[in-house]
Amino acid sequence: MNKRTLMMVWLGLLCWLPLLQGGACIENLTRDKMVDMLVKPAFNTFLQEDDLGVAWQSIGGQLKLIEILLSKDQSPARRDHFQMLLCQGFASYALLMEPGLARLKLAAQNAKTMDEKKVIDAQAERLQTRMRRLALRGRDHCFEILERKQKGFSDAAKLGKPLYTEWLQKSAKVSDVPTLFWAGFGWGYALINGLEDTNLTAQIPQIKKLMQRIIDLDASYFFGGGHIFLATLFSQSKMLGGDLKKAKENFDRAYEKSDKSALIVHYYQAKFYMQQTNNTAGCKKLLKEVTTVKIKNKPQLNLMNAWSRAMARVALMGADDFCP
Repeated sequence: MNKRTLMMVWLGLLCWLPLLQGGACIENLTRDKMVDMLVKPAFNTFLQEDDLGVAWQSIGGQLKLIEILLSKDQSPARRDHFQMLLCQGFASYALLMEPGLARLKLAAQNAKTMDEKKVIDAQAERLQTRMRRLALRGRDHCFEILERKQKGFSDAAKLGKPLYTEWLQKSAKVSDVPTLFWAGFGWGYALINGLEDTNLTAQIPQIKKLMQRIIDLDASYFFGGGHIFLATLFSQSKMLGGDLKKAKENFDRAYEKSDKSALIVHYYQAKFYMQQTNNTAGCKKLLKEVTTVKIKNKPQLNLMNAWSRAMARVALMGADDFCP
């Protein structure tokens, strides 16, 4: 974080802390008004940012600010809202670290000596572990919201107990879709970056059930995000429950639900589906499309599309290793 960004974060905190203690930082602005002005629109504004550096530098301070607010205000409505932002925010923060991880892996491939490669591999492993931890930290905030709806939900979800499936099928409603999706986002993203973790891979069936239920309730939510995750999960090996036919179907549906505007669909299709089908030409073609294609103006996809382009550019630099 550069000095200017750090200063802005601290100025924000210095303004907020007196409000939390009952004082005032800006005359005539109550804490509730400040929450309405700054915190409620935070995530939607964040998604519209098209500069990954700005997004990554700002979100850390936002998350700590929201954690402070949560510690000071445990009213039911505020608690759910703050935890939803933390659920979305921590998973997104982890996602924004991935271009850095991709560059480390590329540097390891191009290392001149084995000692240099070992050092870079160790850095990459530490970063990937941190990304998984942050994504699961976000998931657990959504799990706490769902736990208040159904006692025992969190453990049942992680262990695949009948309570989990029964609640999803019988009690989950359309109004629960945002919480379910962002819980699944953090959970699924941790898995994608932790396929060597047997505790996570053992939970693939639960994540699939969650994403399928989201699709059943609202297939269009977050530009077909449920389909994107299902497509990615079905693009794994057969040992991990892969099914290439279902993967292709879900990638196609995700592309349609995003109005052909979510570049992450093509990037994940290149990274996961093309790997399983050994389609080198198709993989490289999709990566090039991600970096060059002109898409419709959808501000809510600005950040995700900027991320997809950054990931595809790094992948193309090492395309012979990235593609099968």
